Amino acid sequence: MEEYPSANDYQEIVEDFVGRDKMQAFLKDERNFLVHTDTKEKIADVSSLPFYGYGFTQTLRAGALEYESETKSTAFSLYSDASDEELLSDLKNAKDDETTFDGKKKLRVQNASETEEGIEVDLEYVNKRIGRRELIAEDDKETSVVISDTEDDGVRTVKQSYERIDEYNAVASFFENWNKQRKDDDEEEVKRYNIAIRRLSLDDRISMFNDLLSYNPGNWILDDVLQIGIKQGEEIEEMFEGVEDEEDLREEIDDNLEGITDAVLTGQGLQANAFVQKCKKNGYYFKSAKLYYDNTDVAQKVEVLIEFKEGNRRSFDISVEQGYEKVDGSVEQTKFDNDRKAEIRDRCRDMVIDIFTDYSHPSELVELERKNTTLDDIDGIGDGTVQTLQDNGYESLEAVRSAEVDELQELENIGEETAEKLVNA
Repeated sequence: MEEYPSANDYQEIVEDFVGRDKMQAFLKDERNFLVHTDTKEKIADVSSLPFYGYGFTQTLRAGALEYESETKSTAFSLYSDASDEELLSDLKNAKDDETTFDGKKKLRVQNASETEEGIEVDLEYVNKRIGRRELIAEDDKETSVVISDTEDDGVRTVKQSYERIDEYNAVASFFENWNKQRKDDDEEEVKRYNIAIRRLSLDDRISMFNDLLSYNPGNWILDDVLQIGIKQGEEIEEMFEGVEDEEDLREEIDDNLEGITDAVLTGQGLQANAFVQKCKKNGYYFKSAKLYYDNTDVAQKVEVLIEFKEGNRRSFDISVEQGYEKVDGSVEQTKFDNDRKAEIRDRCRDMVIDIFTDYSHPSELVELERKNTTLDDIDGIGDGTVQTLQDNGYESLEAVRSAEVDELQELENIGEETAEKLVNA
């Protein structure tokens, strides 16, 4: 007889396989179950652990087993005053000593070597997965990153490609714990700085997307904007007239895609588009775009999705959605091989890094952090909030930044907006 899954099993599925946003949408669409997360009232506590029947559990298991994810490319900035030689030596020692960077994942350095691109780090870890007999099982997995130098002293770029979220999480855990271990050993820190859209003002978010749509990654030229994803931010003055819900808003966006594309291709820019100004006025901003590129050297086209993540994952993803070949005057779908897709993702990833750092440079973040050395130095945080944090064991900026938004929201008188401000301080 199979053991019935525990609440922790379902939590693993939501966090490691599906994601909270997709799970909420799935529950709403498939089970008419609304999970409301914008309040700390008792109703939210009651709905935080829904009961899953046997049939639903089997559906969830089957869906996870059949799930195939397109490879995504991402990156983040790393700052350290240590030399490449020191970092490489430290990583090799961690491999030889079989140092564990996450006990639960049994996360270790499998190999570290110097390549033309930088320091390549191979990681090994134990991953929980969906089993065919039991809901959660384990297997051994590997993932890797490349740490590349930049033109700025101390600033490096860490590049990663991954299929499953557990690979992303393993890398995040590694750099967090590597930094902690180096601090404990009185060595130069390795501080991670996410390429996160929340660091930018609403004006800069629009300007950055204008730059992304105007930039040609290598020999790929923008032919069309197929899809725009939006998010509601701060400073909301009034809601959209005639828009009942987010689905209606998506339809309005689709109706305006041609105008958005024309604004970019004609050189007028997004700021000149009336719909973009309407979004800005009401606190909405772009967070993703599916772009249709035409190659200038070969008869190929491609759909690329650029998506900025928020919440617990403040990063961005690049994925190749669909490839095309131009044959005898027509355009036909095709499957690019893995090397071709990796090349396209690399070009688009470099594009995002170059453009984003024009708006939020890692060296500026380092200098800002040096000035803000205590909780009291965080802009917009009152004495009461500082006292609440200290009473609950958050004594330093690092402790606050390493916390999760949901974790801080559990504290008295700290809402989502304040929690997000704290983790991004």
